[in-house]
Amino acid sequence: MCTRKIRDSIMKIEKVSNTSVRRIDTNKREVLLEGSAHAYSYVDDSIVLLLQKAMTRKAIFIIKNQVISWIELKKEVLEDTSKKGKKLGYLLPNMVDETLEQVFKKDSTKIIFDYIKTKCHLKREEIAEKPEVFSDGLERLLGSGAPVIEKLILKNLHCKLGLKFREKKGYEFSDYIEELRKKCGCQNMKPCKIRLKAST
Repeated sequence: MCTRKIRDSIMKIEKVSNTSVRRIDTNKREVLLEGSAHAYSYVDDSIVLLLQKAMTRKAIFIIKNQVISWIELKKEVLEDTSKKGKKLGYLLPNMVDETLEQVFKKDSTKIIFDYIKTKCHLKREEIAEKPEVFSDGLERLLGSGAPVIEKLILKNLHCKLGLKFREKKGYEFSDYIEELRKKCGCQNMKPCKIRLKAST
């Protein structure tokens, strides 16, 4: 019986190596790791800074009873964050997806994407190429709430890239995306200068 209890206790301790943090929900105190759909939790707020750093670096996580209790950061910055990860065509749709799910949950997020795809003829993977169209669709659907969602998306995107988001007077959603495109050297991204109208 004693051996079984020890074995059960050991099985509750999990070591996850060479991965990074995909998303942090500070309200729910939940963390998603890259390559996993499972949400882990944390109890100590002092660990948040390490978790944020682990969004741009690989790390080793010790998890006990589904709670992250220890993190060891790797020295080098993630290769996909400095190169592939900084391609807005890859990152922006994911950040839009995560932000919308944070605010509206999964079912409502699907409705929003379906609306933009149907009314604005914009696919999810085209958001970085045509941010003006995405912004138009969001405004048409959410009205005055659209700028709030756009700001949340931009904050999450900047955080993922290891940058600090600063609001700029006169800037629209597409202006921030264009600025990030230049900062990140996203050569494969084609800026969309034409503001398309969403169909009625």
